[in-house]
Amino acid sequence: MTEHRIAPGDVGPEVMAAKDSLNDYRRGELDELLDSSLYSQTVFGDNPVQYALLDSGYHGGVDTSKVIVMPHPYGNGWKKHMLLRAMMLHGSLDVPHPVLALPSPTAFSSPFKLNQAQQQRLKERGDMSPIADIHAAIAEHVQKRYGSEEVSFLIDGYSQGASVGAVLAGKIATTHALLTEAPNVSSRKSGNHREEKKALSAAFKKGGLGPLNRAVAASDMPELLNAQGLTTSGRTSAKQLLAIAALGLGSLRRDNTLLTHAMAHATFRNDLRESLESQPDMQVTIARAIGSALLTAEQFRNIQLTFDGSTQLSYAALDSDDNKPYGHAAGDNLLIHSELFRRTVTNQLVS
Repeated sequence: MTEHRIAPGDVGPEVMAAKDSLNDYRRGELDELLDSSLYSQTVFGDNPVQYALLDSGYHGGVDTSKVIVMPHPYGNGWKKHMLLRAMMLHGSLDVPHPVLALPSPTAFSSPFKLNQAQQQRLKERGDMSPIADIHAAIAEHVQKRYGSEEVSFLIDGYSQGASVGAVLAGKIATTHALLTEAPNVSSRKSGNHREEKKALSAAFKKGGLGPLNRAVAASDMPELLNAQGLTTSGRTSAKQLLAIAALGLGSLRRDNTLLTHAMAHATFRNDLRESLESQPDMQVTIARAIGSALLTAEQFRNIQLTFDGSTQLSYAALDSDDNKPYGHAAGDNLLIHSELFRRTVTNQLVS
């Protein structure tokens, strides 16, 4: 079971070219793009659901036979750093594909109003399927937008997005999926919800802001620094502290509290197993970040043992170049994140 390690020094020319292209944008141009007509809307139940789609209207030469799907990480709506991630994934492929950025319950609460039974399953069993069902309905809407039901999907799930992605992969026509740093690999259940939330939060935040700031700075993208609220030297700013405070307040909302409960359950392997069985030709990369407290080396090894012998899975680890691991925040380094995604969808990690 080979574990492919990727650090900034391993990034290939395709990803570097995508980075250089983004760095050519003038200050304010990406803000205009973020505020432009990237948004589309469909109806799920009685609620209008807004999602973001970066497509051929903004980049030429796009292959619409596949769509890159991005379930959002916890607490991140369609913000500027998500736009940068979408554009990096898009631009790093030899044949770019449209990018579908799915709405997050933490940012778009009204479409995610679950009934009492669904809320109970989310809280007591960690059942992400109601959220994945909404994502799948949006994906179906996008298929129709391109006038074909033959559209297939590439999933890039990071953090909470990996937890949702493991379920979603079995509900839509997925050919490749990258699932990085899923929080629900191991159980943090104790019977005390406050303690569970505290344990999960500690795993996310291990090392404080230092690892995140270094991971973002190592991407060498001024617009990413700005989007994450860092100074030009990669140091914490008041803007970043305000964003963190807002995220903390948002976690007190009921829908976010339910998600925190859900992420404390160890459902990832069962969810992934069901998706693999329903998509026998799908290739999946499971990735951890070196030094992460959210998905440790031992927990990662247990995933490998669970799926020992599967030809559908590859394994990878995100690392730094300076022996100072970024931990969970490695997924916020858009160079190694995009390189791992590119290798996943081009089958370079398949043994």
